[in-house]
Amino acid sequence: MNKIDVYFSDYFNIDKEIIESYGTIDISLINDLPLFIDLFLLFNSTNEDFQQIHEETIKYLLFLQSIAEKEDKLLSGMKKIWFTFSEIKQTWLGFSLSGNAVLGMGSDFPTNFAKKYLLEYSEKFARSYLRPAQCKLCNIARVYFNWDTLTWASAEYYLPFVNGDFVLLTPKSMLTRDDTFINRTDMLHNLERIAPSVTDVELRFELEQYFRNILSKKKKEMSQSQKETAATALIREHPKLIDYYMRYKEEHKDEATSISKEKVKEVELLFNNQISILISLLNERTEFYHIIPDTHDEAKKRTLYLKHVIEDQDGYKLFYVEGKPIHREADLQVIYRLVWYGTPLDVNREVNNGRGPVDYKISNGTKNATLVEFKLASNSKLRNNLAKQVEVYKKASDTDRAIKVILYFNEKEEKKLIDILNELKIWGCSDIILIDARRDNKKSASNVRIDNKEVL
Repeated sequence: MNKIDVYFSDYFNIDKEIIESYGTIDISLINDLPLFIDLFLLFNSTNEDFQQIHEETIKYLLFLQSIAEKEDKLLSGMKKIWFTFSEIKQTWLGFSLSGNAVLGMGSDFPTNFAKKYLLEYSEKFARSYLRPAQCKLCNIARVYFNWDTLTWASAEYYLPFVNGDFVLLTPKSMLTRDDTFINRTDMLHNLERIAPSVTDVELRFELEQYFRNILSKKKKEMSQSQKETAATALIREHPKLIDYYMRYKEEHKDEATSISKEKVKEVELLFNNQISILISLLNERTEFYHIIPDTHDEAKKRTLYLKHVIEDQDGYKLFYVEGKPIHREADLQVIYRLVWYGTPLDVNREVNNGRGPVDYKISNGTKNATLVEFKLASNSKLRNNLAKQVEVYKKASDTDRAIKVILYFNEKEEKKLIDILNELKIWGCSDIILIDARRDNKKSASNVRIDNKEVL
């Protein structure tokens, strides 16, 4: 079988141990990994370079605040140059579920202010471990902010270069997964922990009323989103709670590093180690990577190969981390994108096709397109999705072909899924593919090992 290139180590033919010892992550050059630079980790670090990045970020935010206070109306050029901070796609980390295309959010401050450090960090790696043919001297825009001219300066760096673009490496020690240590959701969920530190008598009374009247009496009746809505209203009415939350997080700052290490480890385990094994299984034991011209045939056949490896070749083990099944559909979608490549077809995440998102659109021209949507059986909105969404996607995407893939991890989920399909009279539909990832009904077909330990 041909070698499959997915990760930095594959494309640059370098030992994974070198990447590990350098302190960076073996990023995928197929799809972003869900990791982000956490500004609080930089603040809490003993690394002087990290602290400098944090200080520069805060200094710049204060600069923007002063500009906003002075100007009645911001000019378009001013907004673009001073207020826009797009995701830096060359890190191959972040929000994208398809490739590394930026989302145009204009708000990735930490990575933009870490850019100079990341360029130097990546250049050092390139000069130490890569061959000249694997690198290129690149002129990089917006490397650092020149406080004398109040403009962004460019600079040249010798960087890893592949597929027409440079690559940036990021130290693990500044990364976390998804939510940073300080974030809105964490604050909403931690009001009870903040409460003991609130010294303001009036605010403390409001908090006590909140817990007594909203959470205690209606705890069983309220959904999580309703609780969050109530908490948001309380914080909006009493913004001083944000100060107490920030103080609480600073008092527990040592937790930030340990939490981020665990999160990064989880991403490496799932998206590097285990997906590498899944790719090997697909490559060695199926025809997964052979080209099939028709998009519907290829999408369906690849999905069936994936199903075969998961159900019959111990591949189900690779969807568990620390003994627990993956619980985010976004992870499932990234996994699918990582194993789907080596094809002349266009594989793109559908961010907005007019009526809502679908996971992937596999296409070869406008008349040869297939939608592939991944769901977990545990999704509370699965029935509604099955009943309505696929039909909506078909109309909005101008194609009448769609494949729904649903993964389940236990008997309860399987029964729920079958009941829904029977109720909707779509049980047995050839374009709805169920994948059994249960652990309690399988006999070992092979020894799948990760880090020299069998995955149980």
